[in-house]
Amino acid sequence: MKTILTLLVVALLGSCSPAGPPVPVVVNSPTQGPIDEGLPPMTYQQMLPHVARLSKEAGIPNLKDVKLSDTQTEFRLWKGLGIVLPRCFVLKIDDSNPAASFLSVKTIGTKGVFRKGHPVYVNTHLNEPHSGWANLLA
Repeated sequence: MKTILTLLVVALLGSCSPAGPPVPVVVNSPTQGPIDEGLPPMTYQQMLPHVARLSKEAGIPNLKDVKLSDTQTEFRLWKGLGIVLPRCFVLKIDDSNPAASFLSVKTIGTKGVFRKGHPVYVNTHLNEPHSGWANLLA
């Protein structure tokens, strides 16, 4: 089995707000592509340093630098990345044995915990889904 490195960053800019009031977008043709809400597009190469910084901040190795064997797969799904502090769902499959965790900012009440100006992350192990790993990964 080949090693599959999947890096998926969702809502990298989806949670960001543009500076100032929203700018109306005029659609001239029904064949025009999706509206990007006025946010500048970001290429995969431009996104890599941001994801590396987030990984370091969350206390996990950068996925691009992780050495996985042919029987290992790791999938990360980042959410937030704007006004909201980022969170990350991590799914690791080692020799067909899946394990999942959720990285989020530690909170006390409704306030995030910071140390030296950086958020403190908590890595929470997630149990197997009620439908089972086989149904989730099928």
